[in-house]
Amino acid sequence: MRPRLRSSSMRFMVLHSEEDRDNRYLSTVAVGDPSELCSGVLIHPRLVLTAAHCVCWPKDGRTVIDSTTCVQGAQVTAYAYERSNGEWVAQFRQGSVRPHEKFKARLGEGKSVLEASSDLAVIYLEKPFQDVVMGFQLTETEVEIDSEFVAVGYGLTELKRGKKGRRFFGRNTVTQKGRSNLQDRSDKDITFMFEMSGAHAADGDSGGPCFRENGQGRWLVGIVGQGDGSASRFTSIYPHLLWLKEHRERAEQLMSQKPGRSL
Repeated sequence: MRPRLRSSSMRFMVLHSEEDRDNRYLSTVAVGDPSELCSGVLIHPRLVLTAAHCVCWPKDGRTVIDSTTCVQGAQVTAYAYERSNGEWVAQFRQGSVRPHEKFKARLGEGKSVLEASSDLAVIYLEKPFQDVVMGFQLTETEVEIDSEFVAVGYGLTELKRGKKGRRFFGRNTVTQKGRSNLQDRSDKDITFMFEMSGAHAADGDSGGPCFRENGQGRWLVGIVGQGDGSASRFTSIYPHLLWLKEHRERAEQLMSQKPGRSL
């Protein structure tokens, strides 16, 4: 039996967030089973970006996971809110998991993520989400301290527990910049911290996108990663742009092939 995908390492309730009933963030998808949920973001009609620790699990009682401990496939669900009936309508896809080659994480009690490097994975979808608007670009600049961002996810709160598909978003500010202490980490890998003063991460928000927004547009800057009980962190995508663009090029090649094929 294949192990279930694990939920986020976060253990907090979402603060200062609101439900995305205007479908601003349709590209934010759910990854995994409803009971063991993570989030992700569609960066191409056939490609989802998420946190690698969402699609990996420890083996033989080990507390360290890496790219060799990941599942081969995952379910992805895109939700849209319909005002006519007040329901969240779902579309389902299956996909093949490709974790970052340098991913590594150390787990704590309850499988919480204590530290991680290159905590990213992509999922190649068997069929595209053709009618889901992404509405953003990949950032071309690094995140700055004190800059504002929007975090989006399907985190489980008491308000929404048991109600599938409710997507929440909220604003926060980047407060710290750091690197993993794990051995063999990428020297370019950078994580950013955001504190409890703004919107915060809950179970199921791991793998969700962090956006920079202004009057000119929206840019994906990071993927929600781990927390330590007082703050959450996200992995900057800027050092991994070449990796992401290579996967997007492969996904584009898939668009000209028959549905069901993956690279």
